[in-house]
Amino acid sequence: MAIRVIYKDKNIGTVNESRLDELIKLDRIAAFCRSNDEWVGVEYDPMRREGVHQGPEGDTSRVCS
Repeated sequence: MAIRVIYKDKNIGTVNESRLDELIKLDRIAAFCRSNDEWVGVEYDPMRREGVHQGPEGDTSRVCS
């Protein structure tokens, strides 16, 4: 599945789901779009850690478009 991303250099693109974690660990991704169409800022927003989601739900102010 392709996931929309914003790279650290401000370019926008898509990556394969299997590559997303790797690119985040390499510090190349600034944000990505979740399946619920919400953008996640890698440095600022809660993400899953070891399969447990942490953080608030339902913030629609950052809908992917």
